Amino acid sequence: MGYSFFLFAKLHECVFGVSDEPYDIQYEELYATFARYSVSSYNDKNVGEYECMVNYLQYLKSEESRKKFENLLIKH
Repeated sequence: MGYSFFLFAKLHECVFGVSDEPYDIQYEELYATFARYSVSSYNDKNVGEYECMVNYLQYLKSEESRKKFENLLIKH
């Protein structure tokens, strides 16, 4: 595990909280999320790595919130 993945994992924990999933599941999901980040437009070489990761994770968090809200609307 390289520094970038470690930083991403720690930032993910700050944004989304600590997961209660088993470690092997957490690793698979986190690695897949990191892989998507790596090829996204958020991974901009002209912006600091920390800022890029935080922006991406905040985007994911806002999308997660939006989807939960939409699901509530659909159910009612």
